[in-house]
Amino acid sequence: MLMSYFGMRDVIVVGVFVLACILGCVAANMIPLNAEAAQLIQQGFVQDPSSFLMTYRRGAESVVFKDKNPYYTTEAMQNRVCSLGPEACKANAGPLAALPRFMGKIKPDGKRYQLAEGKCFKTIKAGIVLHEKDRSAKITLRMTGPKGKSCSETFLFLTLTDWFTQWDFLHGTHTLTIKKLTTGEMKYIKQNGLVIFASNENFVETLSSLWNLATMFMGNAKEEHVLQFIKHDLGINLEKRPQPDFELDPSKVMSGDTFFMFSLDDGVDSIISSGTNSLIGHVATAMWVGETDGPAYTIDANGNVIENTKGKQLWIYESVDDVPFSDEPHLVGIVKTTYKDFLGKQDRSRHIAMSRLRSDLHMTYLDNLDKAQAFYNAHETKYYGYSNIAFTFLDLPSGIGNLPGGLSAELFGFVFRMAHKVKPKVIDMLLKEGLAWRTGLPLDTSLDRTFTEIENQGKTLAEIMAIIEPEDYPYTTGPVMVCSGLVTALFKSGGVFGDLDILYTEATPRDLFEMKIWKTNHFWGDVRCGNDGSGVCQTKGEFIFPLPNHNSIAPYNHMNERCPTWHRQGLKC
Repeated sequence: MLMSYFGMRDVIVVGVFVLACILGCVAANMIPLNAEAAQLIQQGFVQDPSSFLMTYRRGAESVVFKDKNPYYTTEAMQNRVCSLGPEACKANAGPLAALPRFMGKIKPDGKRYQLAEGKCFKTIKAGIVLHEKDRSAKITLRMTGPKGKSCSETFLFLTLTDWFTQWDFLHGTHTLTIKKLTTGEMKYIKQNGLVIFASNENFVETLSSLWNLATMFMGNAKEEHVLQFIKHDLGINLEKRPQPDFELDPSKVMSGDTFFMFSLDDGVDSIISSGTNSLIGHVATAMWVGETDGPAYTIDANGNVIENTKGKQLWIYESVDDVPFSDEPHLVGIVKTTYKDFLGKQDRSRHIAMSRLRSDLHMTYLDNLDKAQAFYNAHETKYYGYSNIAFTFLDLPSGIGNLPGGLSAELFGFVFRMAHKVKPKVIDMLLKEGLAWRTGLPLDTSLDRTFTEIENQGKTLAEIMAIIEPEDYPYTTGPVMVCSGLVTALFKSGGVFGDLDILYTEATPRDLFEMKIWKTNHFWGDVRCGNDGSGVCQTKGEFIFPLPNHNSIAPYNHMNERCPTWHRQGLKC
C-alpha cells in the first residue's frame, strides 16, 4: 500500500492545509473596508491583521465578516508560516498534536453550555443568539479558572459548510459576532448547533506543526519529520539495523510468504500509519505459478514445509496504484510482478520484512493454491480500492479509537467536506459511492447531496462510514481491493482461515501481521535475516522494522469488523 495511498494523501494534505488556514493563514494585504466595517472603526473597533477573514476587535468584543473564505497555495502557506519567525519554520515533535480538540456544541436555545476544559482555562461556558434580520450570530464565551497569567485560547467554530476562528481570549467574558451567515448555515445552527474546537498549542506552534505535517504528507517528506512522527505520535522508537540490505534468494521464498513494507521519505506511509496505528504502508505476497511433477510440497526432518517449485516461476501479487499528486489518479491496482522486478523497484528508504505461514496453514494453502490462483485470475487488473480505503479502518460509529491523535468524528467529517471543495475529483473517488450506498442513495448521487442526507438522518459521517462493506460490492468500477484486502482474500480462498467468515474488505495491513497464522522461531536459511525468535526476516531498511503484536490474535468470525485502531490491546472485535 505504500504506492497505493497517494489519493488518500490528497485528502490529508488538503485537510491539513484547510486546518492551517483556519488557524491563521492570511493574505499579505489587509482586506478592503466595506460600509459596515467603516462604521465599526468609527465605533472604536480595530481591524485584526492576523485574521484570515475581516475581523475587528474592541476590547473583549469581536466582529467577523464571513463573506470570504480563501484557500492558499503551498508557497503562500509556507511564506505565511515562516513570516511569523524562524521558530515557526522549525520541525516540531508530534505533528498530530496540532489537531484541534473538540470542545462541544452550542445551540441558540438561551442556554449556556459547559465546554470541555481548555488548555488555559478550567471552566469555559458558551452561548449563541441568532439574528435573522442580518443573518448574524452572537457568541458569548466566559472563561474562568486561568491556568497561567498569560495563557490564551484559540477557538475554531464550524457550521454546516464553513468555519471561522478567534483567538487570544483572556480571562473573563467575551463576545464574537459573525456577520453574513448563509441561510443554510442559520438553519443548520438552529437544528444541530455550532461546533467548537480549540487548539492544543499556541498560534505559532500550531502553524508550524500543521505546516510540517502537510509537507510530510505531500510526498516530499523529510526523514527527520517522519522519524519524529513515528516517535512522538506512534510511540515507536526505531533502532538502527546492524545487518546490511540484501536480496533473499528466490529458492528460499515460498508461496504465501508475505512482505510487510514501509518507507521514510514518502510520507504516504505516515498517513497509513496514522489510520492503522502501525508502521506498515504496503503488503504483498508471493506465489509460485506453473505446472510441476510430483507433490506440491514435502516435509523435511525438522518439520519444515518445502514447496516443490520445479518448473514454476515466482510472482509477487499485490494491489498497487501509480497515482501522482493530482486530480486524475490511475486506478488499476491488482497486478503480479516477477520477484526480480518487485525487488528492483524498491527505493533506498524502503524497509521490507517477510513472514511465513505456520506449517499447518502453509500446507493447507499449498493444497488449495489453485483456488487462490483462480481468485487472483478473476480479479487481475481490477481497480485499486480507492472507493473503500477510508472505510477499511473506520469501524466504530463514534469514530473514537479509529481516528489518530485524538481527531474527533466532527473534525474528521469537516475536513472531508472542506477538502471536497478543493479536490472534488479525489474526494468523490474516495467517498462518493461508498457513502451513497451506505446512506441508501444511488451510486451517482453527488457528495453534497449525500452529506445533506446524512444530516437529515441525524447521523455523523463516522456513523455512516462504520457500516460494514460486503465483499465484491458492485461499485461502478467493479470489485475493488486495497493491498491488505487482496492478500487476505488470497489466504481466504486458499483455506488459511478454514470456515471462518472474515471479510477482506475490513482487513488492514496491521490486521494481517497481528493474525496468529505466522511461523515463529523460523530460520530463513540466511544469517542476514536476523534471528530474534519472531520468524520475521528483514531484508531491507536502515532501521529495525518493529512489528508489535505480530502473530498474536487467533482468527475468529467477523474479525476486525468493529475494532478500535488505537488502544486495541488484543480485543476480539
